Amino acid sequence: ELRALQASERASRARETALVCALDEARRRGDRERRELEASRASMRALEDDNDSLRRRLMVNGDRHSELERMSANDAVLEEEVGILRERCRAAEQRAESATRHMEDLATVQAEERERAIALAVDKATRASETSWREEMEDLARTARLDARALSSSRRRAADLTVELNETLQSRDDWRQRAEAAMEASESSSHALEDMRNVMEEMQRRNTGLGLGEDERAKLIKRVTLTQEQLQATQHVADMREAEHDKVRLALKKAHERIEATNSWLAEAKAEAEHAKETLSLERAEKERLAQEAAYLRNEVENIQTSMQDEVDAFNTWRVQNEETEKELTRKVQEAQRDAARHAMTVRKLQQKLAYASSSSPSIEEYRMRIAELEEDFTTTRAQARDAMLERDALKRQVENLRRRAVNRKTASTPPSRMMSPPLLRSESNNARSKMNDFTHQTLIEHEYEDEDMDSGDVHEGYEDDSDAFDVATESLFQETVDEFFEDADAEDARLDVDHANAYALAKRLQSLESRAVDLLWRDKEEDVWRRGST
Repeated sequence: ELRALQASERASRARETALVCALDEARRRGDRERRELEASRASMRALEDDNDSLRRRLMVNGDRHSELERMSANDAVLEEEVGILRERCRAAEQRAESATRHMEDLATVQAEERERAIALAVDKATRASETSWREEMEDLARTARLDARALSSSRRRAADLTVELNETLQSRDDWRQRAEAAMEASESSSHALEDMRNVMEEMQRRNTGLGLGEDERAKLIKRVTLTQEQLQATQHVADMREAEHDKVRLALKKAHERIEATNSWLAEAKAEAEHAKETLSLERAEKERLAQEAAYLRNEVENIQTSMQDEVDAFNTWRVQNEETEKELTRKVQEAQRDAARHAMTVRKLQQKLAYASSSSPSIEEYRMRIAELEEDFTTTRAQARDAMLERDALKRQVENLRRRAVNRKTASTPPSRMMSPPLLRSESNNARSKMNDFTHQTLIEHEYEDEDMDSGDVHEGYEDDSDAFDVATESLFQETVDEFFEDADAEDARLDVDHANAYALAKRLQSLESRAVDLLWRDKEEDVWRRGST
């Protein structure tokens, strides 16, 4: 029983060391996962920086492309190239959408598989921990029952030994009384022998000293022989009693030995009972500790289940948001396609109008040249007006500076009652204002003269009556065409930027999903390895 208790204690210590090793392994695994998470975050930040730089490059390239489109708006070859590029962009967007859809489906399938694997692993771990805990509790209960049985058997044995000890003590008292009686009998026989010896000595003295008769001598001889026979019988009885006394001494010695053995057995039984009590207390403490560890493991399993449920909920919410974003992007793509079709129809209509106008009027090239010249004159006039405005602003600043200086001098040299703007500054400002007005008036007159000369020199003689209306219509049509083209180009550029940003966001989300999936798979593998090692 002691060896069994020691073996159970060693087994409990081995379980404790195994649990401590498992906890250390879990801590090391948590540290390793934390380091891997930090490394993945650093790599994700580096990827985000690279993506930001690429996006900036794409934006710069898009700006350059938009500038090139704006610069070459009237070139048909560039229009065809733009159409080809748009088709390529649409094809690339479709490929990106299909790839995104495929990756989302793949990530969804992997996440579902990961979720099922995590659920199965958690169930397996829970069942394994529960079965191990139940087995340990059953072993502890079995050992406790065995210890209780051993304790009860030792108590019964102690009671039997106590009864035997009482019987032995009673028999010892009986033998002691018998020995005392035998000793009293031996003492009485010894007294009788002393009396017989005294009588014999007296008879010898009488025989020697007095010389008694033959009758008395015969009587004395008979008496002596009788006394000798009695003495022999008494000696025989004394020998028998001495033998009985030796037997009693031997029995007393055996009784003492049995009492000592019983006392030693009782001491051993008490020591075993104390050891059994200590073992029971240790087993009870071990049972409580195992119950606490089982509760801790249950809490850990519950925390893992709650974290897994949170991750599943987060993934579901992300999937719903991704579906909504995909729907929104598809709607925007459809709107962009409809806008592109509408703009293409507008461009075709304008091209048809231009073709009809070019086929109907033979002087459309002249009007185009005139429009180009008018645009050049307008740009030169606008540049001159801008220069004049700059000169006017410079003169205004000079006037203000002179006025401030004069006011400062006046305030420094004259009393406050005579503070006012000097006439010189007023005349300079009036001269500058009149000079500016004359310059702008002269510019407008020159522009009107140029327009009159150009109209008189370039308009065909057969179209003098409808020249103004045709010019206005052509200019308005050309301006509307150019404005619509640039608006379409700007809208298309903005739409492409938005689509690029959405594609970048989707790619970033996909990368984060892939990293999370890889992290979860790695954690699952480590948990499987740890579970195999623990089993």
